Amino acid sequence: MLGYDRERVAKRIRGLREGRKWSLREMGERLNALIGDDALGILTLGGQTGRQTVAQLESIKKPRGITIDIALAYSHIFDVSLDFIFCLTDSWRPEDKEVKEATGLSNKAIETLMAFKGYDGMMVIPESADMIINYRDNIRGLNLLLENDDKYQILSNIARFLFCDFMSAAPVEKNTGRTEIIDGRDLDAIYLVNIQSGLRSLKNRRKIKTAYKLSPGDKET
Repeated sequence: MLGYDRERVAKRIRGLREGRKWSLREMGERLNALIGDDALGILTLGGQTGRQTVAQLESIKKPRGITIDIALAYSHIFDVSLDFIFCLTDSWRPEDKEVKEATGLSNKAIETLMAFKGYDGMMVIPESADMIINYRDNIRGLNLLLENDDKYQILSNIARFLFCDFMSAAPVEKNTGRTEIIDGRDLDAIYLVNIQSGLRSLKNRRKIKTAYKLSPGDKET
């Protein structure tokens, strides 16, 4: 096929496979299941295995050209557009492009939110077997957080907790300007306290419950 960069496509499909933590053999088996033994016999050039086919497609030094059959198979397996497979866009799906550009969310983050929204299962909290949470409550909670997080204090502290792993010099007394070195683990504790305080304040203001109990005869509302 003309009009695409083989090396970029090789890196892209390798990234898709590695993102699922699949081996070359596992990826080959999935291609075979979609394309069929006869077609795969042709695609693998003389009866090579699916693993060898995937290895050739992903080769950075001399990647094999991807046929439309294989591209469609990759599109189906990973639920991405052909434009993404051929590196014509960096959005997994055309409909996600505006969301990605407007929010800065990654492809994976958008996919997770979509899955989160559609999942209607229940989760049992291990520490308390009689406590269950509907996953839809997580979307409600996320909406409330984004709508009511004053000056993004909760999100800011979550970000600091996740990404700040360094030693920090912090002021001890404002009047003297004296400082001391705070260990990263101590900072984590501070951020956790701030997160907890912010969430408690939000919960009190919105008067919501993040978890609730259902008796065996009750139905979820």
